[in-house]
Amino acid sequence: MDERIWARNQTDPLAIADSVLYTRLSQTIEWTNTCVTRSDFHPSMRSKELQWRLLHLGRDDAVCEVGNVRQFQLTGVTTPIQTTFPNLRNGRLMVYFPDGDLCDGAAEQETAGFFDVYNVPPWDTWVGYFDDAPNSGGSCDAYLLAYVPEKLVEIANSGIIVNPEECILWLSDADTKIRKRLQR
Repeated sequence: MDERIWARNQTDPLAIADSVLYTRLSQTIEWTNTCVTRSDFHPSMRSKELQWRLLHLGRDDAVCEVGNVRQFQLTGVTTPIQTTFPNLRNGRLMVYFPDGDLCDGAAEQETAGFFDVYNVPPWDTWVGYFDDAPNSGGSCDAYLLAYVPEKLVEIANSGIIVNPEECILWLSDADTKIRKRLQR
């Protein structure tokens, strides 16, 4: 497997290679759909295998750390380099805008921990961290892209509905460069 799939500093949603983006998404789909079939499955989707270090070099570093561990855990599972957009298996893509978060805990309570108190989607679902306008300081420029498997779409949607600041949205409802790119 190409080690550059989870390399840091691939945060430009228009510059990241299709093969990198699609492989990240494919690995996340494979991982999350495997998790929901485990006997010890819990909707919080925060597996101990992927728990990232508290002290890291930033958001992109944390996402890449999770991805690298997930890639290692998937060794032997068929996740080749993807050159086409993978099948979402009836799951959905969502975005989380960390700079727009008010940390009210409503989504966490509504989803029994799928979202945390800061409205962060579970790390098992992380696909990539992107920034549409680096250095602008806008609260909706930087975001986390996450994949929600079909089994958890309803619970995730209930968290999105109660989120007053709209820092978590389905990708289809978000005005982001990654959405526009993936729509092509």
